[in-house]
Amino acid sequence: MSDPRELTIARDITLTFNSGISLTGDVVLLTRPDSYVPHHLMLTTPEGDIEHLSITYDRARLPRYAPQTDLLLKNYSEHSGLPAVLEASGIGVISDTVQIPPFGSEICAFRPLLASAAVNAALSEQAAAFDAVTADPEWGAMVDTALDVRDNLKQLLAVTAGIRTAPPSTATKPSTITG
Repeated sequence: MSDPRELTIARDITLTFNSGISLTGDVVLLTRPDSYVPHHLMLTTPEGDIEHLSITYDRARLPRYAPQTDLLLKNYSEHSGLPAVLEASGIGVISDTVQIPPFGSEICAFRPLLASAAVNAALSEQAAAFDAVTADPEWGAMVDTALDVRDNLKQLLAVTAGIRTAPPSTATKPSTITG
């Protein structure tokens, strides 16, 4: 399995939280290994510090279904107002807001919008790999690699189209979780 992909979706942006704290840096989206499904959102500062913007939470415990393409963001404590700031900055859209036990803390399902520069860079990388494979006179021996590249391109296009156009989730959480 390969490492997650890192896509910089906003450069040199300042995020100001409701607490008055401001952080400046690049907003980076990590995707799941071998895919473009969003996994984690963070802000990296010029000094090399990292502020984790998304959280990990057991989705089976959420009161409503949240798609895997949505990240979960804290909207309490020092991160109060973070989802609204990210949405106002064009980083993504809040697709749902839920209260979680035991204190009724609020988290938001957040759908990141992949910046065109990040998408174009990823597509260009995949297209160059495909061109390199098919330019080889012996490319017939590399059919599996060519098919993997083609599948990655299709997956990227499908995921980014879904992230950009999907309406907020109104689906209710399934009563039974199956694995």
